Amino acid sequence: SGSAVPGAGGFSLMAVPKRKVTPSRKGKRNQFKRIKFVADVNKCRDCGKAKRPHIYCDRCSTNIFPDDAPTMGAGVGSTTP
Repeated sequence: SGSAVPGAGGFSLMAVPKRKVTPSRKGKRNQFKRIKFVADVNKCRDCGKAKRPHIYCDRCSTNIFPDDAPTMGAGVGSTTP
């Protein structure tokens, strides 16, 4: 390969850290990768599963809108009476 050193026996060089990364420095770097804590959790009225407020329930959100209900887009230019 192109990064092989002559006389190194065919081994290629790899990137090696110059200094140890301390836990505090690692924490500062990874602070935005953490999972955010959810403080407010509600129970679903229908199934009782824990959910976030203003978010549809994963389990029973398929039955929120009945089939015969008018859609939100029924306005100007729609073909429905």
